[in-house]
Amino acid sequence: GPQAAEAAEAMARVFLEHGDEGPAANLRRGHDALRSTRGAAAAIAAIDAARGTVTYGGVGNIAGCVLTGGSRRSMVSHNGTLGQQMRALGEFTYPWSHEAMLVLHSDGLVSHWSLDAYPGLAARDPSLIAGILYRDFTRGRDDVTVVVAKACDLVARLSQGRPTDLAQAHGDVLVAHYLDPTRRPVRGRCRARGPRSGRCPSMPSR
Repeated sequence: GPQAAEAAEAMARVFLEHGDEGPAANLRRGHDALRSTRGAAAAIAAIDAARGTVTYGGVGNIAGCVLTGGSRRSMVSHNGTLGQQMRALGEFTYPWSHEAMLVLHSDGLVSHWSLDAYPGLAARDPSLIAGILYRDFTRGRDDVTVVVAKACDLVARLSQGRPTDLAQAHGDVLVAHYLDPTRRPVRGRCRARGPRSGRCPSMPSR
């Protein structure tokens, strides 16, 4: 509803203004900025390809994982609601490689999703992968927000001036941000994606 959208938009503004400060710092800023709202769940992942790491911070019913080859590593989110109650806040660093893929999603997606039934899908565009997850793994009783980011997109995204995927909907904010390997701050437009409906073009079926 409108109140959830207000909270999500407030958190998105915080990131757009302070994105280079890192996940934990942005979540702290968001917690203060959202005190007059109903609150939001949020996750931020900063991908540093030069160092081979992704730094993650999350608060609320948000899940994140890094897929590399056949392995899947879950990321840690803290309990709470930004702007309302947040007992702990920290950020965690995970390995990142040239073949890695990051998936962030709200609790509207089932936790046991898998790409195993879709041969070749992991090599496709991140927006298609996000669409498949939304189409086939929603709980059906809650809204869904999904962000997918891939290591192989780094050069193209930075050259096009769009280092960030930001999705906001229904009180959930998910951010995947590529750091410039030259270590200079990156500023660029964001591509926002909310809940989808219907069938995405060229979606493979299970």
